[in-house]
Amino acid sequence: MHLLPHVSHHAVQGEHNGDRLTGRFGLWMANIERSIAGTFYFGEAPSYADFHLAMILNMMQKKALNHLSAKTGDVFAKYPKAAGIVTAIYALPSGEKVPYKDCLPPQYFLAEDKVAEY
Repeated sequence: MHLLPHVSHHAVQGEHNGDRLTGRFGLWMANIERSIAGTFYFGEAPSYADFHLAMILNMMQKKALNHLSAKTGDVFAKYPKAAGIVTAIYALPSGEKVPYKDCLPPQYFLAEDKVAEY
């Protein structure tokens, strides 16, 4: 039984044309984007959800998406509310103290052979 009857199997798995951004990632980000109620997730004041979203999206960018940007473009361009939350959180004085790229070991980042394969 398909849990999302209004969404095709190809949309969930990603189209067979190699575009991995239209499948699960796109559905996940579209759901987040629709759920954002204001400047921040629940309205006009930041909450834990905003800090968590900023952390998750920033880590995804640092670990893999920045390495793929020449092939994918800005994958968050379609999601301005989510991107706005990331920008707002990292504009806070405490947000300047989040050096994901500097504190993760090299094996956490997408390898160059995987970038070439993408």
